Amino acid sequence: MNANGVCEGCRRQGPVLPVSYRQNTGMLVMRRSQVAAGTLCRACSGRLFTKMTLHTFFLGWWGMISLVVTPFFLLNNLWYGVQTLMLPSSTSSE
Repeated sequence: MNANGVCEGCRRQGPVLPVSYRQNTGMLVMRRSQVAAGTLCRACSGRLFTKMTLHTFFLGWWGMISLVVTPFFLLNNLWYGVQTLMLPSSTSSE
């Protein structure tokens, strides 16, 4: 499933994986969501996973629609996060 390629985050050559992380910000009467997708290495994907998942976990629940949507966003991010952990780390000598 993973292949060698160029990471769109750090531009290094190595094992990469296409990911699509989602972030939700719930507000009482509206919500805002963002998607960050790309082919990333383990390190870049891990950083994006942490940033977007923690934001959604703490700020995603505020609102009726957000209360329903947030668990799905978290599951989506968890799926890609686990897939990322299965990537070999790129230890390239520079």
